[in-house]
Amino acid sequence: MQVPGFSITEEVYRGRTRVVYRGRRDRDGVPVILKTFGDGIPTSVASASLRREYDLIKDLDVPGVVRAYGLAVQGDGPVLILEDVGGERLKTLIAGGVPATGRAAGRDDRGTASARRNP
Repeated sequence: MQVPGFSITEEVYRGRTRVVYRGRRDRDGVPVILKTFGDGIPTSVASASLRREYDLIKDLDVPGVVRAYGLAVQGDGPVLILEDVGGERLKTLIAGGVPATGRAAGRDDRGTASARRNP
C-alpha cells in the first residue's frame, strides 16, 4: 500500500476487515500508524467508519489516548493516520512469553485508569 506523504515500514495487523501499518510522515519523520480497510469492504462503509473514528478522537488531548493526525486517501479508500506510541500488540507480547499480568499490562492499566480520572 502507498499513501502520499507517508512511508510504510511494516504491516502490524491484518484482520478480516482492517489492516494496520506502521510508518513515518515524509515531511518530518514523525512515526505514525495507518489504519485502513482490506479488500472487499465497500468504500462508503470504510469511509463512514474511519470518519466516525477520526471525529471521536481528533480533539481529545487525554493521556493514554492516541492522537488522530488526519484522514488520507489511498486509491479509492480512506486511511486513518494516528500517532504511533511504539506499542506492541498484546497477542505478540503474550506469544513472546510476557505474562498478561506483567510489566507491560500494568503500565497499560495505570494509563487507562489515570485517563479515566482526568477528563
